[in-house]
Amino acid sequence: MDRERYQPWVFYYPSALRLGLLGDYLNLAIARLHARHRPERVFIVAHSMGGLVAWSAVRAHQAKTPEPYVALLVTMASPLGGMGGASAGVDHAPVVMPCWIDLDPRSDFLAQLYNRPLPDSLGYALLHASEEPPPEDALTSPRDYAEVLDGFGDGTVKLTSQLHVPAVARADTRYGFVTTHMGVLRDASSLATLNGLLDKHTAAAARPGEPARPGD
Repeated sequence: MDRERYQPWVFYYPSALRLGLLGDYLNLAIARLHARHRPERVFIVAHSMGGLVAWSAVRAHQAKTPEPYVALLVTMASPLGGMGGASAGVDHAPVVMPCWIDLDPRSDFLAQLYNRPLPDSLGYALLHASEEPPPEDALTSPRDYAEVLDGFGDGTVKLTSQLHVPAVARADTRYGFVTTHMGVLRDASSLATLNGLLDKHTAAAARPGEPARPGD
């Protein structure tokens, strides 16, 4: 990350809590930082379950901010369609972690997260990872090739969840990497892609009269 152009803010949170609550808190934290430092725009980059927290924060930002300034959302190896293991935990575990309720693919949280378009002012880039490269044609239409994709993943999150169809439909751009769930945070290609997205989005926003979207 170019520290001359970008200042990273890191969001630490208790990961067992309900994801909607965490999203609301992230939005509140961003609002407080914005009130204090007045950045022109904010980009949110999230990995793993943080992608769902970030999505929830973006929805809260849209609803509660008269002039939204979050301009880019990037999710990396995120369980955008939930985790099957969370379903088993909700149904059978003697003690249910609150976050499992929202990670359950059947949850109301996930059903409502993608139920409306993102505004034109917000770009969304979806980065996914798999330990083995899936068939090329399977990535062109996740809905049609769900059974094929089901055998692939990053060692933690299945590719079918990372490429959850409603989330894919909201994405301006999508990039895949052959690496592991944590490896995507160190992979040279994924980091170059991320930095390219930040730079491209910043440049687009600086050109008057042009939409600030990374897919332009």
